[in-house]
This record gives sequence, structure tokens and C-alpha cells, in this order.
Amino acid sequence: GLKHYFIIRFPQRAGALPVAGCEVNTVAQVQMRSRSRNLFDDFFDLGRMRQVPLDLKATPMTVNVKELPETGKPADFSGAVGNYKFETTLSGKEAKTDEPITYTLKISGAGNLKFVDAPVLKFPPEFEVYDPKIKESISNGAAGMSGIKQYDYLIIPRQPGDYTIEEKTFSWFDPTAGKYFTTQSPEFTVK
Repeated sequence: GLKHYFIIRFPQRAGALPVAGCEVNTVAQVQMRSRSRNLFDDFFDLGRMRQVPLDLKATPMTVNVKELPETGKPADFSGAVGNYKFETTLSGKEAKTDEPITYTLKISGAGNLKFVDAPVLKFPPEFEVYDPKIKESISNGAAGMSGIKQYDYLIIPRQPGDYTIEEKTFSWFDPTAGKYFTTQSPEFTVK
């Protein structure tokens, strides 16, 4: 069978950047045929396989990486490049004092997802907030890297009252469209 190997690289700066060549040493299985013209011999030789060494080489090359445009760059842009969806949810809008709730932030799509971080969040000072539990489901393929990054924040309100968890924006550059996009999460109220 034929195997495909994908090496996905994300340039960290613009300019003419070298991409190293690579070499793969492998073995191919080749079916051997009998030199006999006898059909009986051909029938029983179908299972004979021979290991043939195979050296594959990819030559080095240079990739010209463009600068991201300054025009239209959002203030909160932190380097996400691709096509993304941004969602936030809250496990409940009411809680008792010292009763935990979960704020979930999810970024999904295709692009440099491994390098994308959650926006910095600000919670009311009356909330005790723990570092998020991060869940990733990211895969590589011919089209690049795609999947989901999810951040679950455990929040414990320490004082009674009505509070607001502010809206948050997330921005990315879509190279296919050639422009920046920004999406905004809703504001949540907690009693």
C-alpha cells in the first residue's frame, strides 16, 4: 500500500525561509513472478514476495512567507491564522455561595490551532477562578491542522450578589479570504 506522511510547518516570521530536504529509507514488498510460461507455476507463485530497499529523497527548497497585513488588524489579534469558530458557555446562571460553576471557552476550526491560546479573561474579584482544564482534539491531514481546543474554567463565587462575566472577542487572520475576522462571546450574568 501507499503511505502518506504530512509535515506541517508554521512559519514564525516573514521572508524567504529555507525548508530542509529529507530522506526516507524504507522497504517495498514486490510480488515475484515465475519465469516459467506454465500457468500452474504462475498460480502458485502469487504469494512469493521480495523485500526491495527503497530510498526516497525530497530536495531542499525556499518558501517565501508574506507578512500579515497591518491594515484591519484587530487590537486583540494574537497570531491565530486560519478559519475559526469561537464559543463560550456557562454551566449555570445561578449558584449558591461556594458552589462551583464552569465557564467553557471553545476555539475550533483549521489553521495553526496548536499555537492558538485562549483570550485573557477577567472575572469578578468575588470569584475564585482556577487554571483552566484544557482539552484538545487536533488532527493533521492534507488540508492542514484542524480540530478543537477547549478551556474549562472552574469558578467558585465566594460572595452573594449579581455578577457579570464580560463579553470577550477572538480574532484571526484568514489567508484564503485575505482579511481579519473578529467574533464576540456573549456577556453572562450570574446570580
